[in-house]
Amino acid sequence: MIILDQHGAHERILYEKLLKNVRGTPADLPLPTVVQLPDSLAPEVWNFEAEFEALGLIMEPFGVEAVRLLAAPETVTDSEGAFLGALEALAGGEDLAKSLACRGSTKFGESLTREEMAALLREWSATEFREVCPHGRPIVKRVALTDLLREFGRT
Repeated sequence: MIILDQHGAHERILYEKLLKNVRGTPADLPLPTVVQLPDSLAPEVWNFEAEFEALGLIMEPFGVEAVRLLAAPETVTDSEGAFLGALEALAGGEDLAKSLACRGSTKFGESLTREEMAALLREWSATEFREVCPHGRPIVKRVALTDLLREFGRT
């Protein structure tokens, strides 16, 4: 039996895609998303406008400490999380691809349809380093039938 961490798997998929091309093609969001900016980062957001556009994150001002996201790359499932992750990485000089992949991926425990699960497995199996997420945590756990039978007192 194989147990897969869906967040880690999706994070690995996005990370490897971002390493190949960090530029994102913006896709209009069905509904614009208002993102409240952390107090410490609100003044910096407009310093990175060009970088956000290159990433495929299109925004406009929305009050003093918020922006409204109008578009994000299609691969991002959490546009607000991806935006905040990018902002934190850009402001802090961190690994942008790692931050975007983590914040923009499917969450642990989030319900997926069968089609989404199948697509996740297909894309994950095509990644180069499928055993660990970009942070080094395991993505997959294999449980042998003999181990499983032993857990239930069967031999």
